[in-house]
Amino acid sequence: FQGYKNAVNAVLNSMPVDGVDAVVSSDIGAALCVREAMRRHISIPRDLQIIAYDGTYLTDLAGMKMTAVAQIAQVAVGNIVRAIAKEGDAKADTTSATGRKPYEPDVLIPVTRKLGDTTR
Repeated sequence: FQGYKNAVNAVLNSMPVDGVDAVVSSDIGAALCVREAMRRHISIPRDLQIIAYDGTYLTDLAGMKMTAVAQIAQVAVGNIVRAIAKEGDAKADTTSATGRKPYEPDVLIPVTRKLGDTTR
């Protein structure tokens, strides 16, 4: 977690100088940001908005309910499984003269917005 902690501290230290008013990070980074902002008595969401990306259970464990962009896990997992299977098929096709590259998915994973207490 040290990388996340370093990033959070760098952002919060630069708030007054750079005018940072929002942080968007994975659930882990966002949760650490909430905890550190609260420790520094930074008003969330008045002075700093924090948005998590993934929407896992961690969005409820940071000390306040976080706003999150949540991926629909079942769809994401299904796409990953199909991508792995198709990549294996592409690698097995060594006699093809088509110059086919390994499978490159062109897939959008649906997301939803989960409103919490960390945004205005």
